[in-house]
Amino acid sequence: MIEGGIHMTLHALRRTFALMSLRSGMDIISSQRLMGHGSVEMTGHYIQMLDADLIAAHKEHGLDAWL
Repeated sequence: MIEGGIHMTLHALRRTFALMSLRSGMDIISSQRLMGHGSVEMTGHYIQMLDADLIAAHKEHGLDAWL
């Protein structure tokens, strides 16, 4: 338990690292290697996209970006 009553686990820290890396533009292969995973699928378990992330990705890379 962290001061102030916040409970933090190692899994939560790894998940935060994976998600923040992806949000900042790191490719999933680099994230996989940094996290020491044997497969991209394992890294994918740590990265759960939020609706806001999906909307932003669509605006940047989806059909809307071509119009």
